[in-house]
Amino acid sequence: MTQTEKVLLEMLRENTGVHFLDSGGAYGRHWERNQERDIVHEPPVIVDIEDDWLDIRFSTFHYCRAYLEYDEELTQDFDRWIEETESNPYIVAHQDQWIKDRGWNIIGHGNSYEWENFLDQVIQFITFSLDPNDVDSDNADSRRL
Repeated sequence: MTQTEKVLLEMLRENTGVHFLDSGGAYGRHWERNQERDIVHEPPVIVDIEDDWLDIRFSTFHYCRAYLEYDEELTQDFDRWIEETESNPYIVAHQDQWIKDRGWNIIGHGNSYEWENFLDQVIQFITFSLDPNDVDSDNADSRRL
């Protein structure tokens, strides 16, 4: 198993807490359901056809594995910055500041809950570039899931 796969599994199984507005209370939240799933060996795409209903779901794990690569050096830098600045790693504005402090450009923010997609879970993300020539456009369309 690659380091990227290990980190993705940790992220998908991380306890993200409970909120009274969450809809997962009745059926279990994704992080709770992911504890027992063999996500790595599940198919990347599931298609269910029932009567006149078609349901297509892409595995969030397989999707992220195909497009992301874990970087230990960046993670350590982020962790150091969080400790030094006493920032909260879960607050998007703090994540943005870490990116900007390095002279990188934020391309966009995304939350898959906000638009139609086929992922089997909701993900929140920031797209950024290490290339200083990339345009800083917080309004960029990063909804191509």
